[in-house]
Amino acid sequence: MNEKLTKREQEIFDLLLEGTSPNEIASKLNVSYSTVDHYRSKLYQKLNVRNIQELLVKYSQKEDTKNIVDTVVIKKDETEITLLKNKIKILFILLIAFFLLFLGTFIILIRQLVNSSEPKMPNTEIKIEDISQSGFIIYDDKLNDRFILDSYSPQSAINFLSTDAAQGEYAIHWSNIEKMNFFWISFPGRDLSYFVQNGYVLEFKLKTKDPVKYDVKFTHYENNILWHIGYNLREQEWLLSNDEWHTIRIPLVSMNLWGGHNEITGEWHLPDEISNHWTNICILEFIAVHDEEIITEIYLDDIIITK
Repeated sequence: MNEKLTKREQEIFDLLLEGTSPNEIASKLNVSYSTVDHYRSKLYQKLNVRNIQELLVKYSQKEDTKNIVDTVVIKKDETEITLLKNKIKILFILLIAFFLLFLGTFIILIRQLVNSSEPKMPNTEIKIEDISQSGFIIYDDKLNDRFILDSYSPQSAINFLSTDAAQGEYAIHWSNIEKMNFFWISFPGRDLSYFVQNGYVLEFKLKTKDPVKYDVKFTHYENNILWHIGYNLREQEWLLSNDEWHTIRIPLVSMNLWGGHNEITGEWHLPDEISNHWTNICILEFIAVHDEEIITEIYLDDIIITK
């Protein structure tokens, strides 16, 4: 399968092969870390690799990687297995498939027998990937494969599986936070227009010992421009610093479009240059904007879009 890389993707590709970290790439190209992460994800998809290790193994020894901007030819690994071994392998796979089919059918029959003897209960679970009129979950103990947690906090420590949770098993623990440190949750572009128009809120649970200030921001990506839709949280309004869990509810309609940054030209675009900025949301970001040099720790849990 042939895939073409853009000029920007080629630049990031070459830097990754040189062993350059995403933070260093962002600095060299004068773009944000989230932009590098966006292009890196697109590279992995085009090159059919899952992570940087596979990328390096697959392309670091190739002499023609400089020409990949014109075309990238992704070939299946050549196999040295003989025809006889291939036949044996196919036969073995078929046997496993028949066994799994039989086992699956047996389990379904057993479940039907058990369920028929118990009263049926309505299914109230909201799946993480579910986008419907009931809202959806962004973080609840863990993320599924379509959501990615990451951070840009050189001095701080962040644990996305802290056991000090508001409910459930895990929470996000962020400590030693410097001013303007941030972390984000990225996911495939989502149209949130329905939720904005129908009174939905961004809800999450928060616990802190220190008075803090936060910017909470969604990012809309369109035509190489990252549009920022944000809300300012202030300690006197929301963030009670008594080391107890509090539920924060931000109406989506109250979040403002701050503007957009062109990742190619570096220009800043005014909010009135885009009509509907909720159609392709790809990042939820938490930014520390407190006045103090260091904040001890903050816990976040149960981040959802809901009524």
